[in-house]
Amino acid sequence: MEVLCRRGADLSLEDQDGATTLHYAAQLGAAQPGDSPRGAAAAGAAGVPILRALLGADMDPDFRDEDGRTPLMWAATAGN
Repeated sequence: MEVLCRRGADLSLEDQDGATTLHYAAQLGAAQPGDSPRGAAAAGAAGVPILRALLGADMDPDFRDEDGRTPLMWAATAGN
């Protein structure tokens, strides 16, 4: 993500559902059923650097997909 940000990639492009890279990054690292506590903690931390890079690239944290959901809502749905 850092390379993409440095190279000027348009990270605000939307997919067919109106979601951006920030929406997907908010889901990263969600613990899965059966994960050990250590595995769940590691999974939860996996998306943090990517989220920081995207927010540092001025991605809009309040951008809504076509269903009106923000990245924060996506994160909550994923258990993050």
